[in-house]
Amino acid sequence: MHLSYLAVGDELLDGRVREANLATLGDHARRLGLSVDDASVIGDTNQTIVDALEAASRRADILVVSGGLGPTQDDITRYAASQWASSPIELDEQHLSNLRDQFEARGFTFTENNRRQCEFPRDADILASDVGTAAGFRLVHNNCQAFFLPGVPSEFRWHVDRFVIPRLQEVSDGGETPTESLTFLGPGESGLENRLQSVLEKGRHEGARISFLANSPLVTIEVSATDRSVVDETIAGIRERSGPWVIASNRESPAEALARRLESAGATVTAAESCTGGWIGKLLTDAPGASDWFEYGYVTYANNAKIAMLGVSESTLEHHGAVSAEVVCAMADGARSRADADWALAVSGIAGPSGGTDAKPVGRVHFGLAGTDELWHHRATFPDRGRAYVRRTSALTAIAGLIWRLDDNLDAHDWSRIH
Repeated sequence: MHLSYLAVGDELLDGRVREANLATLGDHARRLGLSVDDASVIGDTNQTIVDALEAASRRADILVVSGGLGPTQDDITRYAASQWASSPIELDEQHLSNLRDQFEARGFTFTENNRRQCEFPRDADILASDVGTAAGFRLVHNNCQAFFLPGVPSEFRWHVDRFVIPRLQEVSDGGETPTESLTFLGPGESGLENRLQSVLEKGRHEGARISFLANSPLVTIEVSATDRSVVDETIAGIRERSGPWVIASNRESPAEALARRLESAGATVTAAESCTGGWIGKLLTDAPGASDWFEYGYVTYANNAKIAMLGVSESTLEHHGAVSAEVVCAMADGARSRADADWALAVSGIAGPSGGTDAKPVGRVHFGLAGTDELWHHRATFPDRGRAYVRRTSALTAIAGLIWRLDDNLDAHDWSRIH
């Protein structure tokens, strides 16, 4: 079975919008033991779309197309599809009535250009939507099933879940391929592969498909196989030989991994942030149910804020500077006390591009971790790969520190216990 993907939109080609829907389709396909065999991004020109549909349909059994189903003049995918399949465009009165009712229920004004979203090739199956105003449609031409879906990522995901996945399940015998993953912070891809070489070779010999995904500073190893026992055995071997660097599993984010541990312990956390500017809080609240274990945090960018909000003393700041072990530990202690939380994460560093010195270069970051009766410190110097990299890496490192502490292996890392 050959699966192809085609994204339509000038905004995808000129950088205004990042193409995100291929990842959704590819992830679903992989879980079913399938793969996207080829993908293309093209602009909003009628003949370009027609030519791309013709070429893709000649090689694909299933083609998924995203974009160009909106109400504006540049949304022309439905008309190009009509030309490609020699299926005249017709107005679907029932869909038009439903769309009018939808607009009225939401208090929106139905304008004439919205009628375009009710026009479909005559031979198409309309894929009615519960999200947004754009319905998808399905056409069969050149022995290829082509699914035309909205380009808005949330709407694309909804249509894929509702209409595309059932078709993919049919060609994959209806079952998901057993898959597990582990996410690491610390070692790079090459170091991990070298350490795990014998485990990976054994797993592959037994039929496992093993892949590495690097998203610095994180590395994720995913293992899939038709035999669940092969997956379990390979994952167990990776855990045994990978040292203390695992921070997440089963496709969960680091924040979700931390949430699971905090919920199990019945514990809460707060954060005191300087150079990360709220990034830790953002990652924590990305996890569903975060209000159960995270009430609020502190963004104390200026020294005055550290003094007023966290109780850091002026003398400590004057003698050691904001980017120091003394200040970040005081930030952690102050945040935990004021938020009445079980744990507090604190970060202070130099994200760049300016502000670095020989003694404290760009990328130098200090971390504090405070518990009810304990305090830890960690210092790191991250590569100067840009301000966003330093800030994101710092936020993830802080979260990893608490994960490792809750797993009782923080002393295996370069964190020092102050008391």
